Amino acid sequence: RASDLSELSREPTMLHSSTQLLPSPQPGKQYTVVLDLDETVVYGREGPLTARAHLKQFLRTLGELAEVVVWTAGERSYAKAIVREINTEGVIRHLVYRDDAWFDEEDYTKDLKKLGRDTDYVLIVENTPDCVRENPTHGIIVSDFEGAVTRRDETLLKLAELVEALVKSGKPVPEFLPTCRTLKRQVVVNEAGTEIPIFYLSGRAKRPNKEAKDGGEDDAEGTEAGAAEGKVVKTNRDKRPRAGNSTEAPTPTRAPRSEADKRQQTPKVATKSDPRATRAAPVASMSPASKAK
Repeated sequence: RASDLSELSREPTMLHSSTQLLPSPQPGKQYTVVLDLDETVVYGREGPLTARAHLKQFLRTLGELAEVVVWTAGERSYAKAIVREINTEGVIRHLVYRDDAWFDEEDYTKDLKKLGRDTDYVLIVENTPDCVRENPTHGIIVSDFEGAVTRRDETLLKLAELVEALVKSGKPVPEFLPTCRTLKRQVVVNEAGTEIPIFYLSGRAKRPNKEAKDGGEDDAEGTEAGAAEGKVVKTNRDKRPRAGNSTEAPTPTRAPRSEADKRQQTPKVATKSDPRATRAAPVASMSPASKAK
């Protein structure tokens, strides 16, 4: 139908206002789900853009349940290029990118009240606790995605199930999240010393007990989760010197991968014609200088 084609071709929108970043919502969906880009659902800091496992299925599920918004500290051109690549079914309704209306490079966060939605029904998915510190009871923190696509990363599958349960419950987000058994309550300390209570989602699929006892990856996961039950420091990479600067490359955040690691890197963002394609996204050639969270 013509209406379906127009929905697929429309560009996600944003208002440049400090009081409301999004146009008025369309009727029909009670919840709004806000997604971060870099290191949450994609990775593009080094080399080609890579999508997190199950991203296409995740977006399709969200599109049936909620209004979907992408909110990133990335520059406009970079953010729009990524969204065009992953939004093949027109699920993402709005894109909030780096703008003076909300972004302060020295101390930025993502205040959900600026979206112009009923915050009781807004959920944000992030990998950086600093970005949810204004609305910690509305946020889910996931592990950093740094480009390695593995079968054991079930983060987006678990998130899809969680959103389905949320919508079915009809409850406000701050009332629903504490009831989720897949989430862990933790306290994170940012670089400024501020304590941020978070809901953390572990996305790793568990191995059988025998393999875990033999020193498999589950032991490492348990260590990570257990440590975070206390107070741990979580760095916001985009607040480091030159991170996301429009004229200079960001400060490296990890050691370069070996050639062997690069050869093992798995599927890039899929093309429209072949969802299993492994080619790199067009944004791969963009300078890292325009990339941010």
